[in-house]
Amino acid sequence: MKTYFTSIAIAVLFSCAASAQYSRLYGTGEQGADKLSCNLINDICQDTRGFIWIATEYGLNHFDGMKFTHYLHNEKDSTSLLANNVRKLMPDNNDHTLWIAYFNGLQNYNPLKNKFQTICFSDNAAPHVTDLIRLASGELLIATANNGLYKIKKDRRVAYPLEEVNRLLETLSVQCIYEDSARNLWIALSGAGLLCMNPDTKTHQAFRSPDLPSNDIIFMVENNNGSLYAGNSTIVLFFDRAANRFLTVPYTDTAGKGLSIRCMAASRKGTIFIGTDGQGLKYIDTKEKRIYSVQNNQTLFDFDNARIHALMEDRDRSLWLGCFSKGILMLPNESAQFGFWSPPHREYKLGGSVISICKDHQGFVWCGIDTEGMYRFDSKGKMVQHIPQPRSVMKIAEDSNHTLWIGSWQGLGKLNKETGKSQFLPFKFDGYIKVITEDKNKRLYLSVFGHGFMRYDLSTGKLESFEDQPGENGRGVLPNHGINAIICDSKGLVWLGHYAGVTCYDPEQDRFINGKFNPILSSQICLSLLEDHSGNIWMGTYNGLFRIDVRTGDVKNYTMDDGLSNNVICGLAEDETGAIWCSTFLGINQLKVKEGTIVNYLGNGLIDKIYNRGIYFQDKEGTVYFGGNSGLTVFSPQNIKAGHYEREILITNFYVHNQLVNLGNTKKRQLSYEDNTFTVEFSTMDFQDPENIYYEYRLKGL
Repeated sequence: MKTYFTSIAIAVLFSCAASAQYSRLYGTGEQGADKLSCNLINDICQDTRGFIWIATEYGLNHFDGMKFTHYLHNEKDSTSLLANNVRKLMPDNNDHTLWIAYFNGLQNYNPLKNKFQTICFSDNAAPHVTDLIRLASGELLIATANNGLYKIKKDRRVAYPLEEVNRLLETLSVQCIYEDSARNLWIALSGAGLLCMNPDTKTHQAFRSPDLPSNDIIFMVENNNGSLYAGNSTIVLFFDRAANRFLTVPYTDTAGKGLSIRCMAASRKGTIFIGTDGQGLKYIDTKEKRIYSVQNNQTLFDFDNARIHALMEDRDRSLWLGCFSKGILMLPNESAQFGFWSPPHREYKLGGSVISICKDHQGFVWCGIDTEGMYRFDSKGKMVQHIPQPRSVMKIAEDSNHTLWIGSWQGLGKLNKETGKSQFLPFKFDGYIKVITEDKNKRLYLSVFGHGFMRYDLSTGKLESFEDQPGENGRGVLPNHGINAIICDSKGLVWLGHYAGVTCYDPEQDRFINGKFNPILSSQICLSLLEDHSGNIWMGTYNGLFRIDVRTGDVKNYTMDDGLSNNVICGLAEDETGAIWCSTFLGINQLKVKEGTIVNYLGNGLIDKIYNRGIYFQDKEGTVYFGGNSGLTVFSPQNIKAGHYEREILITNFYVHNQLVNLGNTKKRQLSYEDNTFTVEFSTMDFQDPENIYYEYRLKGL
């Protein structure tokens, strides 16, 4: 039997519009296929095939977007890693291999053979390799801590000392080497400044103190405009080519502290990034020649205090940060469709999650977090106010008079936005206020959880209770008092979602309406309610999404069998096309009602994947807010687009009877009739949203 892997079709939910940049943290936690071998990261690079390689204090890691492959030293295998402490990496575009530097030597990795070849040094040294570089001429140079510079011959088996250059060095301890756009070779010497060599004129120039602000240079980088920067652990220098001297690039934070620098990198757009040890990510304003902090609130990671020991920009222009002891943080070049707002440094708190959301008429978004009070965000997601009391605000709602109401265990209160103080009404409630909804007659409907509902008249201040026994006044039956959701529909009817389905109350006739839907939904626990533009009522439950046709009373149920990612429907919203959006226990779903199709969103910038039941809000502009354990997911439905895209498929591994087979350069593999069990692993090297890529595959001829 012959099998050819040449026809694989891909469908993906593709980001076509942007709202905010987001980040992804890879490789955290214990060891495993989706984890790094070690979170102590020294270097990151991307090879010519697109794989991400991570050098750590314990092993080398290879990442394809879904799985980490670990490479470790094996005393019994000469083709394994030379040592587990991997210091530096360099992909070789000439032959698609990878160079790996150690404290005791150098290796070259051939992916086709899946073997590591140790490089011999002609002087029998086993040097600590500090840097390596492929020159524009094609030559490969190696810098060492005590043995100067080496050059590797084309056969790549032996490294020879660059004796002529080494004789010019004041010390053989070389920190780094760099070739600039003019092909000048810069050599940073430990404690002895810089040596610049011009290959055309065969001349060299030394830069040392006091002309050089520091004799210890560790990093050198040049942007696409030819601006050259150098740095060490505390300062960054700019090379003024006209004056032929280095100038200090100033930086002082609000506390008056200097920098603790660990790495530098230039993006293809020309931005110079600086990774620090405990001060996050910085960048250089090339016009002002000043250093500033990179701001990013689209992550749960403590970005401002990150220990960034490695930086790399991949071929998609996404930025990878090696965060020492934490993992790899990726900042995608493409902005996310879904935004994320969270109070700063929430990842270190053991408090509760988002329990209430409201947007006021001034454009501020109010968020209640269990045990932490309320937070106020501006329209960009920046936190502008924190009100610690009451500690748990179950509901926030603004009425038509622009009064901000809060519901809690303390009852129903008015919030003074300026002072942050709450004035509670002098009414006794047996339970906490879970829902506050206003009808068109300026009356608030309140869910007193476990005790039915109440109505508060904003004009008269009168409070009415609806926790009475069935049949006493001909009102009818409210079958359950655990009300999770209340909506006042366009006809003036009040819909109450509870632990026995949903009940419709007619305030004009002061009675509950029995409909065809009542017995059908009586076994469902309602978590969320929505009225769509056609007047139909949507109900989110533990068993999927239900639509009630108010004209006929017919009920339609949507579940995972119909394409939902999860059956627990936490929040609901409707876009201008009539599509229904659901937050669930597994991502966000879009139900295109007219087409009868469901789109699942698990990536696209979603920090939270598990959402909180009944915590949702949609403003007048259509922006949707879903509450999760970590913060708010914020998006405009019209900006979320799903589609297909074309990207090259790379077969990453091929197994026959669970044994790895080396395919070499070919994409074809001939199997015998006995090879009836095989496995193919493949990837598109899309690191931004691998969860949103769905593959279709077939075997030709079958």
